[in-house]
Amino acid sequence: MEHVRHPILSRILLVTTLALVVLPVLVDLSGSDRFRPFGYLAADAFYYLTVGRNLAETGRTTFDQRHETNGFHPLWQVLTGGMFVLLPRLGVGEPGLLRGTLLFGLLLLTAGIALLLRAMADRETGSSPMIVTLPVGAYAVILLPIWAGWLTDLSLRVPTEGTLPLYGTLWSHVNGMESALVIFMLGVTADRFIRGKIVHSPSAAAGFGALLGLLTLARLDHGFFAVALIAVLGVESARSREARARILVVMGVFFAVVGGYLLFKELRYGAAFPTSGALKSTFPHPRPENFADLGRLLRGEAGDRIALVIRHAQMDLPVAVALVHLALAAVVGVRRKREEISRNAARVDRFLVALAFGVLLLGAYNFLFVRSVQQWHWYYPVSTLFVGLVAVRWLDRFVRGWARTPVGASVWIGGWCVASISVFLAFHRPPDYHAKYARFYYELAPRVREHYGEERPGLLSFDDGIVAFSTRFPTMSGKGLNLDPIAARERREGRLLELALARGYDRITSLVYLEHWGRADFRRDPAGAADRFARFALKKNYREGYRFVSELHEPDEGFVILRVERED
Repeated sequence: MEHVRHPILSRILLVTTLALVVLPVLVDLSGSDRFRPFGYLAADAFYYLTVGRNLAETGRTTFDQRHETNGFHPLWQVLTGGMFVLLPRLGVGEPGLLRGTLLFGLLLLTAGIALLLRAMADRETGSSPMIVTLPVGAYAVILLPIWAGWLTDLSLRVPTEGTLPLYGTLWSHVNGMESALVIFMLGVTADRFIRGKIVHSPSAAAGFGALLGLLTLARLDHGFFAVALIAVLGVESARSREARARILVVMGVFFAVVGGYLLFKELRYGAAFPTSGALKSTFPHPRPENFADLGRLLRGEAGDRIALVIRHAQMDLPVAVALVHLALAAVVGVRRKREEISRNAARVDRFLVALAFGVLLLGAYNFLFVRSVQQWHWYYPVSTLFVGLVAVRWLDRFVRGWARTPVGASVWIGGWCVASISVFLAFHRPPDYHAKYARFYYELAPRVREHYGEERPGLLSFDDGIVAFSTRFPTMSGKGLNLDPIAARERREGRLLELALARGYDRITSLVYLEHWGRADFRRDPAGAADRFARFALKKNYREGYRFVSELHEPDEGFVILRVERED
Protein backbone atom coordinates (compact mmCIF):
# COMPACT_ATOMS: atom_id res chain seq x y z
CA MET A 1 0.00 0.00 0.00
CA GLU A 2 1.53 3.32 -1.11
CA HIS A 3 1.74 5.92 1.66
CA VAL A 4 2.17 9.66 1.31
CA ARG A 5 5.64 10.65 2.51
CA HIS A 6 5.17 11.83 6.06
CA PRO A 7 6.89 15.27 5.81
CA ILE A 8 4.50 16.25 3.02
CA LEU A 9 1.43 14.80 4.71
CA SER A 10 2.40 16.30 8.07
CA ARG A 11 2.60 19.76 6.53
CA ILE A 12 -0.75 19.30 4.80
CA LEU A 13 -2.36 18.07 8.01
CA LEU A 14 -0.90 20.88 10.10
CA VAL A 15 -1.85 23.62 7.64
CA THR A 16 -5.34 22.18 7.17
CA THR A 17 -5.97 21.89 10.92
CA LEU A 18 -4.79 25.42 11.65
CA ALA A 19 -6.74 26.77 8.69
CA LEU A 20 -9.88 25.13 10.08
CA VAL A 21 -9.25 26.93 13.36
CA VAL A 22 -8.50 30.34 11.86
CA LEU A 23 -10.43 30.83 8.63
CA PRO A 24 -14.03 30.27 9.79
CA VAL A 25 -13.63 32.79 12.62
CA LEU A 26 -11.66 35.25 10.51
CA VAL A 27 -14.16 35.19 7.63
CA ASP A 28 -17.09 35.36 10.05
CA LEU A 29 -15.76 38.40 11.92
CA SER A 30 -14.54 40.27 8.84
CA GLY A 31 -17.67 39.61 6.79
CA SER A 32 -20.31 40.33 9.42
CA ASP A 33 -21.81 43.51 10.86
CA ARG A 34 -20.77 45.33 14.02
CA PHE A 35 -23.04 43.15 16.17
CA ARG A 36 -21.19 39.92 15.35
CA PRO A 37 -18.33 40.17 17.93
CA PHE A 38 -20.92 39.94 20.69
CA GLY A 39 -21.79 36.47 19.37
CA TYR A 40 -18.28 35.40 20.38
CA LEU A 41 -17.75 37.36 23.59
CA ALA A 42 -18.65 35.40 26.71
CA ALA A 43 -20.88 37.15 29.22
CA ASP A 44 -18.03 37.36 31.73
CA ALA A 45 -15.69 38.87 29.13
CA PHE A 46 -17.21 42.25 30.00
CA TYR A 47 -15.70 41.99 33.48
CA TYR A 48 -12.27 41.77 31.86
CA LEU A 49 -13.04 44.49 29.33
CA THR A 50 -14.33 46.90 31.98
CA VAL A 51 -11.36 46.36 34.31
CA GLY A 52 -9.00 46.48 31.31
CA ARG A 53 -10.35 49.84 30.18
CA ASN A 54 -10.20 51.22 33.71
CA LEU A 55 -6.65 49.87 34.09
CA ALA A 56 -5.61 51.70 30.91
CA GLU A 57 -7.34 54.94 31.98
CA THR A 58 -6.52 55.00 35.71
CA GLY A 59 -3.58 52.63 36.14
CA ARG A 60 -5.58 50.63 38.70
CA THR A 61 -7.36 47.27 38.47
CA THR A 62 -10.79 48.63 39.35
CA PHE A 63 -14.22 47.59 38.14
CA ASP A 64 -16.24 50.32 39.85
CA GLN A 65 -13.72 53.06 38.86
CA ARG A 66 -12.88 53.78 42.50
CA HIS A 67 -11.88 50.65 44.42
CA GLU A 68 -9.39 48.02 43.31
CA THR A 69 -10.52 44.44 42.72
CA ASN A 70 -8.62 41.18 42.37
CA GLY A 71 -11.50 39.22 40.81
CA PHE A 72 -9.67 38.08 37.68
CA HIS A 73 -7.01 35.74 36.32
CA PRO A 74 -3.97 37.99 36.10
CA LEU A 75 -2.25 37.29 32.78
CA TRP A 76 -5.32 37.84 30.62
CA GLN A 77 -6.34 40.90 32.64
CA VAL A 78 -2.93 42.49 32.07
CA LEU A 79 -3.09 41.70 28.35
CA THR A 80 -6.60 43.13 28.11
CA GLY A 81 -5.44 46.33 29.77
CA GLY A 82 -2.51 46.45 27.36
CA MET A 83 -4.88 46.27 24.39
CA PHE A 84 -6.83 49.25 25.76
CA VAL A 85 -3.55 51.16 25.89
CA LEU A 86 -2.12 50.11 22.53
CA LEU A 87 -5.05 49.90 20.12
CA PRO A 88 -6.47 53.40 20.75
CA ARG A 89 -3.01 54.82 20.06
CA LEU A 90 -3.18 53.06 16.69
CA GLY A 91 -6.48 54.78 15.96
CA VAL A 92 -8.67 51.79 16.80
CA GLY A 93 -12.00 52.71 18.40
CA GLU A 94 -13.77 50.66 21.03
CA PRO A 95 -15.87 48.60 18.55
CA GLY A 96 -12.65 47.75 16.73
CA LEU A 97 -11.08 46.89 20.06
CA LEU A 98 -13.75 44.26 20.65
CA ARG A 99 -12.81 42.62 17.35
CA GLY A 100 -9.15 43.06 18.20
CA THR A 101 -9.61 41.25 21.51
CA LEU A 102 -11.17 38.30 19.69
CA LEU A 103 -8.51 38.27 16.97
CA PHE A 104 -5.75 38.35 19.57
CA GLY A 105 -7.40 35.40 21.28
CA LEU A 106 -7.59 33.61 17.92
CA LEU A 107 -3.86 34.24 17.42
CA LEU A 108 -3.03 32.80 20.85
CA LEU A 109 -5.30 29.81 20.30
CA THR A 110 -3.78 29.04 16.89
CA ALA A 111 -0.22 29.36 18.19
CA GLY A 112 -1.02 27.09 21.13
CA ILE A 113 -2.55 24.41 18.92
CA ALA A 114 0.40 24.66 16.51
CA LEU A 115 2.84 24.08 19.37
CA LEU A 116 0.79 21.15 20.66
CA LEU A 117 0.67 19.51 17.25
CA ARG A 118 4.39 20.01 16.68
CA ALA A 119 5.19 18.50 20.05
CA MET A 120 2.89 15.50 19.57
CA ALA A 121 4.02 14.69 16.02
CA ASP A 122 5.89 11.40 15.77
CA ARG A 123 9.54 11.78 14.72
CA GLU A 124 9.28 8.95 12.18
CA THR A 125 5.71 9.02 10.87
CA GLY A 126 4.87 12.69 11.41
CA SER A 127 1.54 14.12 12.49
CA SER A 128 -1.46 11.89 12.93
CA PRO A 129 -4.17 12.22 10.26
CA MET A 130 -6.59 12.46 13.21
CA ILE A 131 -5.46 15.99 14.09
CA VAL A 132 -7.91 17.47 11.57
CA THR A 133 -10.68 16.47 13.98
CA LEU A 134 -9.43 18.91 16.65
CA PRO A 135 -11.17 22.14 15.53
CA VAL A 136 -14.52 20.49 16.24
CA GLY A 137 -13.06 18.01 18.72
CA ALA A 138 -14.32 14.78 20.21
CA TYR A 139 -15.95 16.55 23.15
CA ALA A 140 -18.16 18.65 20.88
CA VAL A 141 -18.87 15.63 18.67
CA ILE A 142 -20.23 13.81 21.72
CA LEU A 143 -22.52 16.78 22.49
CA LEU A 144 -23.51 17.28 18.85
CA PRO A 145 -26.60 15.01 19.01
CA ILE A 146 -28.04 17.29 21.71
CA TRP A 147 -27.52 20.39 19.58
CA ALA A 148 -28.85 18.63 16.49
CA GLY A 149 -31.92 17.44 18.41
CA TRP A 150 -31.32 13.77 17.62
CA LEU A 151 -31.38 12.44 21.18
CA THR A 152 -33.34 15.04 23.10
CA ASP A 153 -35.77 17.89 22.62
CA LEU A 154 -33.99 20.20 25.07
CA SER A 155 -34.29 23.82 23.98
CA LEU A 156 -30.93 25.43 23.23
CA ARG A 157 -32.30 28.89 24.00
CA VAL A 158 -31.78 30.34 27.46
CA PRO A 159 -33.41 33.64 28.52
CA THR A 160 -30.17 35.32 29.57
CA GLU A 161 -28.07 34.69 26.44
CA GLY A 162 -30.18 33.45 23.53
CA THR A 163 -29.59 30.26 21.54
CA LEU A 164 -26.36 28.67 22.70
CA PRO A 165 -23.56 27.82 20.26
CA LEU A 166 -21.90 24.42 20.40
CA TYR A 167 -19.46 24.74 23.28
CA GLY A 168 -16.23 22.73 23.38
CA THR A 169 -15.06 23.38 19.83
CA LEU A 170 -11.79 25.28 19.47
CA TRP A 171 -13.80 28.18 18.04
CA SER A 172 -15.70 28.50 21.31
CA HIS A 173 -12.44 29.43 23.04
CA VAL A 174 -12.33 32.66 21.01
CA ASN A 175 -14.53 34.26 23.65
CA GLY A 176 -12.77 37.32 25.08
CA MET A 177 -11.85 35.29 28.16
CA GLU A 178 -8.58 33.67 29.25
CA SER A 179 -9.38 30.39 27.44
CA ALA A 180 -7.19 31.00 24.38
CA LEU A 181 -4.30 32.18 26.59
CA VAL A 182 -4.57 29.01 28.68
CA ILE A 183 -4.34 26.85 25.54
CA PHE A 184 -1.38 28.89 24.31
CA MET A 185 0.43 28.35 27.61
CA LEU A 186 -0.49 24.65 27.46
CA GLY A 187 1.05 24.46 23.99
CA VAL A 188 4.29 26.09 25.15
CA THR A 189 4.39 23.78 28.18
CA ALA A 190 3.71 20.68 26.06
CA ASP A 191 6.50 21.64 23.66
CA ARG A 192 8.98 21.83 26.54
CA PHE A 193 7.70 18.72 28.30
CA ILE A 194 7.78 16.53 25.20
CA ARG A 195 10.66 17.95 23.19
CA GLY A 196 12.83 19.58 25.85
CA LYS A 197 15.34 18.10 28.29
CA ILE A 198 13.92 19.51 31.48
CA VAL A 199 16.07 17.67 34.02
CA HIS A 200 19.35 17.97 32.11
CA SER A 201 20.30 21.39 33.50
CA PRO A 202 19.23 23.76 36.28
CA SER A 203 18.35 26.47 33.76
CA ALA A 204 16.05 24.13 31.80
CA ALA A 205 14.38 23.04 35.03
CA ALA A 206 13.95 26.65 36.16
CA GLY A 207 12.52 27.62 32.80
CA PHE A 208 9.97 24.82 32.92
CA GLY A 209 8.97 25.79 36.46
CA ALA A 210 8.41 29.35 35.25
CA LEU A 211 6.25 28.05 32.39
CA LEU A 212 4.11 26.09 34.83
CA GLY A 213 3.77 29.23 36.92
CA LEU A 214 2.61 31.23 33.90
CA LEU A 215 0.14 28.46 32.97
CA THR A 216 -1.31 28.80 36.45
CA LEU A 217 -1.47 32.59 36.27
CA ALA A 218 -3.34 32.26 32.97
CA ARG A 219 -6.13 30.53 34.90
CA LEU A 220 -5.47 29.92 38.57
CA ASP A 221 -7.42 26.68 38.97
CA HIS A 222 -5.34 25.20 36.15
CA GLY A 223 -2.53 24.98 38.63
CA PHE A 224 -3.88 21.45 39.01
CA PHE A 225 -2.37 20.66 35.60
CA ALA A 226 0.96 22.14 36.66
CA VAL A 227 0.94 19.96 39.78
CA ALA A 228 0.13 16.88 37.69
CA LEU A 229 2.98 17.59 35.27
CA ILE A 230 5.41 18.03 38.16
CA ALA A 231 4.20 14.74 39.68
CA VAL A 232 4.78 12.83 36.43
CA LEU A 233 8.24 14.36 36.12
CA GLY A 234 8.94 13.35 39.71
CA VAL A 235 7.99 9.73 39.05
CA GLU A 236 10.18 9.69 35.93
CA SER A 237 13.13 11.08 37.87
CA ALA A 238 12.84 8.95 40.99
CA ARG A 239 15.86 6.78 40.20
CA SER A 240 18.31 9.57 39.52
CA ARG A 241 19.64 11.77 42.29
CA GLU A 242 20.62 14.52 39.86
CA ALA A 243 17.21 14.43 38.17
CA ARG A 244 15.47 14.61 41.54
CA ALA A 245 17.44 17.75 42.31
CA ARG A 246 16.27 19.26 39.02
CA ILE A 247 12.64 18.49 39.92
CA LEU A 248 13.15 20.42 43.14
CA VAL A 249 14.27 23.36 41.00
CA VAL A 250 11.09 23.04 38.89
CA MET A 251 8.98 22.99 42.03
CA GLY A 252 10.86 25.85 43.65
CA VAL A 253 10.48 28.18 40.67
CA PHE A 254 6.83 27.19 40.16
CA PHE A 255 5.92 27.88 43.77
CA ALA A 256 7.97 31.09 43.74
CA VAL A 257 6.01 32.42 40.74
CA VAL A 258 2.57 31.44 42.04
CA GLY A 259 3.35 32.15 45.70
CA GLY A 260 4.89 35.50 44.81
CA TYR A 261 1.75 36.51 42.97
CA LEU A 262 -0.51 35.43 45.84
CA LEU A 263 1.68 37.32 48.31
CA PHE A 264 1.52 40.42 46.12
CA LYS A 265 -2.28 40.20 46.06
CA GLU A 266 -2.43 39.77 49.82
CA LEU A 267 -0.29 42.88 50.30
CA ARG A 268 -1.95 44.94 47.54
CA TYR A 269 -5.61 43.97 47.89
CA GLY A 270 -5.82 42.37 51.31
CA ALA A 271 -6.88 39.03 49.80
CA ALA A 272 -4.60 36.44 48.19
CA PHE A 273 -7.31 34.61 46.29
CA PRO A 274 -9.62 36.22 43.70
CA THR A 275 -12.91 37.59 44.95
CA SER A 276 -14.73 35.60 42.28
CA GLY A 277 -13.12 32.31 43.29
CA ALA A 278 -13.64 32.88 47.00
CA LEU A 279 -17.28 33.74 46.36
CA LYS A 280 -18.00 30.52 44.45
CA SER A 281 -15.90 27.97 46.32
CA THR A 282 -16.89 26.28 49.59
CA PHE A 283 -13.51 24.59 50.06
CA PRO A 284 -12.86 22.63 52.26
CA HIS A 285 -16.56 21.91 52.79
CA PRO A 286 -18.17 19.83 50.00
CA ARG A 287 -21.57 20.96 48.79
CA PRO A 288 -24.29 18.42 47.98
CA GLU A 289 -26.02 20.28 45.14
CA ASN A 290 -23.83 18.87 42.37
CA PHE A 291 -24.56 15.31 43.47
CA ALA A 292 -28.29 16.06 43.38
CA ASP A 293 -28.06 17.75 39.97
CA LEU A 294 -26.09 14.85 38.51
CA GLY A 295 -28.65 12.41 39.87
CA ARG A 296 -31.42 14.36 38.18
CA LEU A 297 -29.58 14.26 34.88
CA LEU A 298 -28.94 10.52 35.07
CA ARG A 299 -32.63 9.94 35.84
CA GLY A 300 -33.67 12.10 32.90
CA GLU A 301 -35.19 14.77 35.12
CA ALA A 302 -33.30 17.78 33.76
CA GLY A 303 -36.42 19.16 32.09
CA ASP A 304 -35.53 21.97 29.68
CA ARG A 305 -32.44 23.05 31.55
CA ILE A 306 -29.88 22.77 28.75
CA ALA A 307 -27.48 24.84 30.87
CA LEU A 308 -27.44 22.10 33.52
CA VAL A 309 -26.66 19.48 30.87
CA ILE A 310 -23.78 21.57 29.51
CA ARG A 311 -22.35 22.34 32.93
CA HIS A 312 -22.25 18.73 34.03
CA ALA A 313 -21.01 17.52 30.65
CA GLN A 314 -17.99 19.85 30.78
CA MET A 315 -17.25 18.82 34.36
CA ASP A 316 -18.00 15.07 34.27
CA LEU A 317 -17.34 13.89 30.70
CA PRO A 318 -13.61 14.78 30.64
CA VAL A 319 -13.23 13.05 34.02
CA ALA A 320 -14.79 9.86 32.61
CA VAL A 321 -12.50 10.04 29.56
CA ALA A 322 -9.48 10.62 31.81
CA LEU A 323 -10.29 7.52 33.87
CA VAL A 324 -10.70 5.37 30.76
CA HIS A 325 -7.51 6.78 29.26
CA LEU A 326 -5.49 6.05 32.40
CA ALA A 327 -6.83 2.48 32.50
CA LEU A 328 -5.99 1.89 28.83
CA ALA A 329 -2.61 3.59 29.20
CA ALA A 330 -1.77 1.24 32.08
CA VAL A 331 -2.63 -1.83 29.99
CA VAL A 332 -0.84 -0.62 26.87
CA GLY A 333 2.10 0.60 28.96
CA VAL A 334 2.77 -2.91 30.23
CA ARG A 335 2.84 -4.22 26.67
CA ARG A 336 4.93 -1.32 25.39
CA LYS A 337 7.68 -2.09 27.87
CA ARG A 338 8.42 -5.09 25.67
CA GLU A 339 8.42 -2.99 22.49
CA GLU A 340 10.73 -0.39 21.07
CA ILE A 341 9.00 2.99 20.87
CA SER A 342 10.48 6.39 20.16
CA ARG A 343 11.37 8.76 22.96
CA ASN A 344 8.92 11.27 21.53
CA ALA A 345 6.02 8.78 21.58
CA ALA A 346 6.80 7.91 25.19
CA ARG A 347 6.88 11.59 26.14
CA VAL A 348 3.54 12.23 24.42
CA ASP A 349 2.01 9.31 26.32
CA ARG A 350 3.30 10.67 29.62
CA PHE A 351 2.10 14.16 28.81
CA LEU A 352 -1.41 12.85 28.21
CA VAL A 353 -1.22 10.87 31.46
CA ALA A 354 -0.30 14.09 33.28
CA LEU A 355 -3.19 15.92 31.62
CA ALA A 356 -5.53 13.09 32.64
CA PHE A 357 -4.53 13.52 36.29
CA GLY A 358 -4.98 17.28 35.95
CA VAL A 359 -8.47 16.73 34.52
CA LEU A 360 -9.31 14.51 37.49
CA LEU A 361 -8.03 17.04 40.02
CA LEU A 362 -9.85 19.98 38.45
CA GLY A 363 -13.07 18.05 37.92
CA ALA A 364 -13.06 16.67 41.45
CA TYR A 365 -12.41 20.08 43.00
CA ASN A 366 -15.16 21.80 41.02
CA PHE A 367 -17.63 18.95 41.59
CA LEU A 368 -17.05 18.99 45.34
CA PHE A 369 -16.70 22.69 46.04
CA VAL A 370 -18.16 24.80 43.20
CA ARG A 371 -21.85 24.69 42.30
CA SER A 372 -22.32 23.60 38.68
CA VAL A 373 -24.63 26.55 37.94
CA GLN A 374 -21.71 28.87 38.68
CA GLN A 375 -19.48 27.26 36.05
CA TRP A 376 -19.50 27.86 32.32
CA HIS A 377 -17.49 26.66 29.34
CA TRP A 378 -14.42 28.85 29.98
CA TYR A 379 -13.77 26.86 33.16
CA TYR A 380 -12.60 23.84 31.16
CA PRO A 381 -10.54 24.78 28.08
CA VAL A 382 -7.88 22.14 28.78
CA SER A 383 -10.32 19.45 29.94
CA THR A 384 -12.45 19.63 26.79
CA LEU A 385 -9.35 19.83 24.58
CA PHE A 386 -7.96 16.80 26.42
CA VAL A 387 -10.93 14.73 25.22
CA GLY A 388 -10.01 15.63 21.64
CA LEU A 389 -6.30 14.91 22.12
CA VAL A 390 -7.04 11.49 23.61
CA ALA A 391 -9.35 10.71 20.71
CA VAL A 392 -6.59 11.66 18.26
CA ARG A 393 -4.11 9.43 20.07
CA TRP A 394 -6.32 6.34 20.24
CA LEU A 395 -8.00 6.65 16.84
CA ASP A 396 -4.59 6.94 15.25
CA ARG A 397 -3.90 3.34 16.25
CA PHE A 398 -6.80 2.09 14.14
CA VAL A 399 -6.97 4.18 10.99
CA ARG A 400 -3.61 5.81 10.43
CA GLY A 401 -2.49 3.33 7.75
CA TRP A 402 -5.55 3.84 5.57
CA ALA A 403 -5.54 7.61 6.11
CA ARG A 404 -1.90 7.85 4.95
CA THR A 405 -2.53 6.51 1.45
CA PRO A 406 -2.99 9.19 -1.25
CA VAL A 407 -6.67 8.37 -1.74
CA GLY A 408 -7.33 7.82 1.96
CA ALA A 409 -5.61 11.06 2.98
CA SER A 410 -7.54 13.07 0.39
CA VAL A 411 -10.89 11.60 1.43
CA TRP A 412 -10.17 11.95 5.14
CA ILE A 413 -8.91 15.53 5.00
CA GLY A 414 -11.56 16.66 2.54
CA GLY A 415 -14.33 14.98 4.49
CA TRP A 416 -13.31 16.60 7.77
CA CYS A 417 -13.01 20.02 6.13
CA VAL A 418 -16.59 19.74 4.90
CA ALA A 419 -17.79 18.39 8.26
CA SER A 420 -15.99 21.09 10.26
CA ILE A 421 -17.30 23.96 8.17
CA SER A 422 -20.80 22.47 8.33
CA VAL A 423 -20.64 22.28 12.13
CA PHE A 424 -19.36 25.86 12.33
CA LEU A 425 -22.14 27.22 10.13
CA ALA A 426 -24.92 25.16 11.70
CA PHE A 427 -24.02 25.29 15.39
CA HIS A 428 -21.55 28.11 16.03
CA ARG A 429 -23.48 31.08 14.63
CA PRO A 430 -26.95 31.27 16.26
CA PRO A 431 -28.10 34.79 15.29
CA ASP A 432 -29.72 35.63 18.63
CA TYR A 433 -26.80 34.60 20.87
CA HIS A 434 -25.88 37.75 22.83
CA ALA A 435 -27.82 39.89 20.35
CA LYS A 436 -29.32 41.54 23.42
CA TYR A 437 -25.83 42.55 24.55
CA ALA A 438 -25.07 44.07 21.14
CA ARG A 439 -28.34 46.01 21.03
CA PHE A 440 -27.66 47.36 24.49
CA TYR A 441 -24.11 48.47 23.63
CA TYR A 442 -24.96 50.14 20.32
CA GLU A 443 -28.55 51.29 20.77
CA LEU A 444 -29.75 51.43 24.37
CA ALA A 445 -26.62 52.48 26.28
CA PRO A 446 -26.28 55.74 24.27
CA ARG A 447 -29.90 56.57 25.17
CA VAL A 448 -29.18 55.82 28.82
CA ARG A 449 -26.19 58.18 28.79
CA GLU A 450 -28.31 60.83 27.08
CA HIS A 451 -31.06 60.37 29.68
CA TYR A 452 -28.66 61.23 32.52
CA GLY A 453 -26.81 63.99 30.66
CA GLU A 454 -23.89 65.28 32.68
CA GLU A 455 -24.77 63.08 35.66
CA ARG A 456 -22.86 59.84 35.99
CA PRO A 457 -24.96 57.78 38.40
CA GLY A 458 -23.35 55.12 40.54
CA LEU A 459 -24.87 51.73 39.74
CA LEU A 460 -25.09 48.45 41.63
CA SER A 461 -25.43 46.15 38.64
CA PHE A 462 -26.71 42.58 38.67
CA ASP A 463 -25.30 41.25 35.43
CA ASP A 464 -21.88 40.20 34.12
CA GLY A 465 -20.39 43.57 33.26
CA ILE A 466 -22.25 44.53 30.08
CA VAL A 467 -23.98 47.53 31.72
CA ALA A 468 -20.76 48.84 33.27
CA PHE A 469 -18.84 48.45 30.02
CA SER A 470 -21.51 49.93 27.77
CA THR A 471 -22.61 52.92 29.89
CA ARG A 472 -19.18 53.76 31.34
CA PHE A 473 -20.95 54.68 34.59
CA PRO A 474 -19.26 53.89 37.93
CA THR A 475 -20.68 50.43 38.63
CA MET A 476 -20.32 48.04 41.54
CA SER A 477 -20.60 44.32 40.80
CA GLY A 478 -23.87 43.31 42.42
CA LYS A 479 -23.21 39.63 41.73
CA GLY A 480 -19.99 40.05 43.70
CA LEU A 481 -17.46 38.66 41.24
CA ASN A 482 -15.56 41.92 40.76
CA LEU A 483 -16.05 43.59 44.10
CA ASP A 484 -13.09 44.83 46.10
CA PRO A 485 -12.31 42.63 49.15
CA ILE A 486 -14.03 44.99 51.62
CA ALA A 487 -17.24 45.08 49.58
CA ALA A 488 -17.06 41.29 49.09
CA ARG A 489 -16.93 40.85 52.86
CA GLU A 490 -19.88 43.20 53.34
CA ARG A 491 -21.84 41.27 50.72
CA ARG A 492 -21.20 37.98 52.51
CA GLU A 493 -22.45 39.54 55.75
CA GLY A 494 -25.58 41.02 54.16
CA ARG A 495 -24.53 44.68 54.22
CA LEU A 496 -23.80 45.36 50.54
CA LEU A 497 -26.69 47.78 50.01
CA GLU A 498 -25.64 50.01 52.90
CA LEU A 499 -22.03 50.06 51.69
CA ALA A 500 -23.07 50.82 48.11
CA LEU A 501 -25.20 53.76 49.26
CA ALA A 502 -22.41 55.07 51.49
CA ARG A 503 -20.05 54.96 48.50
CA GLY A 504 -22.51 56.78 46.24
CA TYR A 505 -23.81 53.82 44.21
CA ASP A 506 -27.48 54.56 44.76
CA ARG A 507 -29.04 52.85 41.75
CA ILE A 508 -29.76 49.17 41.16
CA THR A 509 -29.80 47.88 37.59
CA SER A 510 -29.97 44.77 35.44
CA LEU A 511 -30.06 43.99 31.75
CA VAL A 512 -29.70 40.23 31.66
CA TYR A 513 -31.34 38.67 34.70
CA LEU A 514 -34.60 40.60 34.84
CA GLU A 515 -36.28 38.07 32.50
CA HIS A 516 -35.96 35.34 35.10
CA TRP A 517 -38.92 36.52 37.10
CA GLY A 518 -41.27 38.36 34.73
CA ARG A 519 -40.43 41.80 33.41
CA ALA A 520 -44.08 42.52 32.46
CA ASP A 521 -44.84 43.36 36.11
CA PHE A 522 -43.21 46.77 35.62
CA ARG A 523 -46.00 47.79 33.28
CA ARG A 524 -48.84 46.82 35.62
CA ASP A 525 -47.32 47.57 39.02
CA PRO A 526 -44.07 49.58 38.83
CA ALA A 527 -43.66 50.06 42.58
CA GLY A 528 -44.37 46.45 43.46
CA ALA A 529 -42.22 45.15 40.61
CA ALA A 530 -39.33 47.39 41.67
CA ASP A 531 -39.47 46.05 45.22
CA ARG A 532 -39.71 42.44 44.02
CA PHE A 533 -36.73 42.97 41.72
CA ALA A 534 -34.70 44.48 44.56
CA ARG A 535 -35.53 41.50 46.77
CA PHE A 536 -34.64 39.07 43.98
CA ALA A 537 -31.34 40.81 43.18
CA LEU A 538 -30.14 41.66 46.69
CA LYS A 539 -31.35 38.49 48.45
CA LYS A 540 -29.91 38.58 51.99
CA ASN A 541 -28.55 42.07 51.32
CA TYR A 542 -32.11 43.41 50.95
CA ARG A 543 -33.12 45.76 53.77
CA GLU A 544 -36.42 47.14 54.92
CA GLY A 545 -36.63 50.90 55.22
CA TYR A 546 -35.71 51.63 51.60
CA ARG A 547 -37.90 52.50 48.66
CA PHE A 548 -36.95 51.37 45.15
CA VAL A 549 -38.19 53.71 42.44
CA SER A 550 -38.20 52.81 38.74
CA GLU A 551 -36.12 55.61 37.25
CA LEU A 552 -35.53 54.20 33.79
CA HIS A 553 -37.27 51.18 32.29
CA GLU A 554 -36.93 49.69 28.81
CA PRO A 555 -39.52 46.90 28.70
CA ASP A 556 -38.56 45.65 25.23
CA GLU A 557 -35.06 44.82 26.45
CA GLY A 558 -35.91 44.03 30.06
CA PHE A 559 -33.58 46.77 31.29
CA VAL A 560 -34.28 48.77 34.43
CA ILE A 561 -32.55 51.29 36.68
CA LEU A 562 -34.02 51.68 40.16
CA ARG A 563 -33.16 54.62 42.40
CA VAL A 564 -32.76 53.67 46.06
CA GLU A 565 -34.31 56.09 48.56
CA ARG A 566 -34.62 55.93 52.31
CA GLU A 567 -38.19 55.80 53.54
CA ASP A 568 -39.17 58.69 55.79
